[in-house]
Amino acid sequence: MSELDREVRVRKDVLRVFNLRRENFATLREYNDYLEKVEDIIFDLAYSNDNEVKLKRQREIDEFKQVNKNLIAKNRALQENEYKQKKLEEERKLMEAEERKEKEAVHKHLQEITMQEKQEEKAASTSFMGIFPSQLQKRQPAPKMIIQTAEPYSKLSKEDQRRFERAAGYSASFVLERANQEAYRLVL
Repeated sequence: MSELDREVRVRKDVLRVFNLRRENFATLREYNDYLEKVEDIIFDLAYSNDNEVKLKRQREIDEFKQVNKNLIAKNRALQENEYKQKKLEEERKLMEAEERKEKEAVHKHLQEITMQEKQEEKAASTSFMGIFPSQLQKRQPAPKMIIQTAEPYSKLSKEDQRRFERAAGYSASFVLERANQEAYRLVL
């Protein structure tokens, strides 16, 4: 095990016990002394070759653990809660960024469609230039609906429905296909 790996492992073990916060001390000086003591313990446990020094530091850790048992548990719970809140905030930011990108993509797509429609309208309006109203055919009135006395479509057999759909050039699958195309077009 390398020195760095040993120090990381020792630091992790020591900081599980020595997890007091600035709020737990009356003055900043006391807090800084505490932090210095923690670093001294970590250094001695990670790099000292003297077993007596290591045993002395281990006893200090055990004594501190006994004296501050409740405070250590409270601070550990606070650390876990802060970690969870930090993760939730990161996830929220990621989701907001994804939503923003999605909205931008949809907005860009709508702009492209609008631009394309404007170009098509412009092309259509210019194609009628030079045609006089007298050259245009008059519109025929729409045919009147004939009342059918046949059975409603829904009461026909499936085979007859398919036959009528083919004859009319219509199929229910066209509707589904068209809906899928429009949905994917909006996503892209």
